[in-house]
Amino acid sequence: TDNVFKAWATTSNGSGTWYMPGEEYEVESDVTFYAIWEEYTLVNTYTSLVNAVNLRNSYIKLTDNITHAIYNEDAIYQHRLIFDENRKTVLDLNGYTLNVTNYNEYMANEISWISVYEQHELTIKNGSLIYSNENVNTDQSSYGAILVSGNATLITEDVNIRNKKNGSAVRAHDNATVILDGGEIYTLSGWAVFTMHTSTLILDGDVQLHIENSSNASS
Repeated sequence: TDNVFKAWATTSNGSGTWYMPGEEYEVESDVTFYAIWEEYTLVNTYTSLVNAVNLRNSYIKLTDNITHAIYNEDAIYQHRLIFDENRKTVLDLNGYTLNVTNYNEYMANEISWISVYEQHELTIKNGSLIYSNENVNTDQSSYGAILVSGNATLITEDVNIRNKKNGSAVRAHDNATVILDGGEIYTLSGWAVFTMHTSTLILDGDVQLHIENSSNASS
């Protein structure tokens, strides 16, 4: 299906009170609830994915594998996936792989590919993320694939995240929360998941954390 359940409403046109999944309702009289559905934004290219993120679409679904390379420093913000503001986004990989290779040295050493900020809640599910820095100075620290900060939350459900160079596959700062449910989190060297500044890591289900060059890992 290309639709996702969003909430229950007390009117058929959705203008009444909404009740979110898991929210309790005290029954005082007969009432009819109506399901509110929202369409996924379907994407099959990296440009369409970036556009969907920038347009703040709440539900995004891949319909094919996506491979992308980043070169130009001037256009760097056209390549990053930035999830900000106090809202929620679901990125459904739909069994496909999102594979990005970065050749830009500034992005390799200073910022991350996917950033989750400002109390945003990002859920990524059902597929694989692969990120590789091919222009990284190994003497410098790389933020790696995903950075979560500023009271934001990252939830993964059956997702394999592979950071194929140094740095963190997932990095959490400043009261961030990371909830991993299934899948494998892999990095070549560094940390599979790095948390600091009162951030929280929750492992829910069978999650595998893997560091290829464990002799270079820090904890």
